[in-house]
Order: sequence, then structure tokens, then C-alpha cells
Amino acid sequence: MHKFGIFHNGSTKTTPTIATKRNGDNRKNSRAQVQIAAYLHASGECQATVITDLSVDGAGLDGAIAIFTGDQVEIELINGRRIPGHVIWWLMGSCGIQFSTPLSENDVILSQEPPAS
Repeated sequence: MHKFGIFHNGSTKTTPTIATKRNGDNRKNSRAQVQIAAYLHASGECQATVITDLSVDGAGLDGAIAIFTGDQVEIELINGRRIPGHVIWWLMGSCGIQFSTPLSENDVILSQEPPAS
């Protein structure tokens, strides 16, 4: 059985913070900074990872190993939902995933709330 958790930056905010664009960053949509435990499915393998930023078009992950640019992947959320996409870039365990189909602007994952304490 998979164990999941949702982690936030320790603030009392219940909405994710918005990432600012980096030099040379040509993303169409802003990414929310999050810490969401998930699983990454790629090439018949499954590995634990953390979603570190999120937008309607894609996500940034930490802890992704043995994947390559162009790989078809699925991100599995705590509720078992899988979001398909492909690897845009990978560098030393971090990667960017572009979703096969953009999320809805009001998708529940874009407004993750921390667990009650």
C-alpha cells in the first residue's frame, strides 16, 4: 500500500504561493510552489517523488531518478488519481513534466489544502 502525505512550507497559509518567472522562463502559466508527496510511474517502474511546483500545464518534481527527457510518465496522487504527461527536462533528481492534457483552472489539486492538525 502506498503512503502519501501533503507537505507545506510551514506557513499558516492554506493556498500555495505563486512562483516568479526565472530568466529565460517562457512558461505560459504561473506555477504554484507546493510540497505534495506523490508517485512517479515511468517505464514500468514506480518511485516516490515530491511535486514542488504546479500549474495547469505541468509540474516540477524532486526525487525523480532513472528517467529521461521525452519519457511518458504518470504522476499518482494521494487519492489514486493519475495525471499523464512527459518529461521536458531532468537534472540531478529534479524534473519538469508537461501534462498530456492541461488541468482545469479550478482543478482541486491546484488548491491543495494542508491536512488538519
